Amino acid sequence: MWIAVLIIVSMLVNFYSNTLNSLEYISWGTLLIFQGIGAGFLLYGGYLWAKLKGRCWAWMFTMPLLVGLLVLPMLKDRKQGKSTWGITGVAVLAFLVLVDERQ
Repeated sequence: MWIAVLIIVSMLVNFYSNTLNSLEYISWGTLLIFQGIGAGFLLYGGYLWAKLKGRCWAWMFTMPLLVGLLVLPMLKDRKQGKSTWGITGVAVLAFLVLVDERQ
């Protein structure tokens, strides 16, 4: 549950900080702070997701390119008994909603 929340929050922070910057409500310095916070949430969510699947922590670096939303679900779960498809569905749905809002 926390993994999906972290991924969604990171996408929302990045999306709305870019929106506020394009409307010139915030400065570049504030934008960089928000982008750093969003990237931190995204990396930590990727770290938790990789650990949940029994993988190395380095798989979290696939998340900033959003390739992680495609790669991490396809990795074989080394820890038997826990399904991560719910996390995948929530994260992909949030990404699609944000992409749809930008149009």
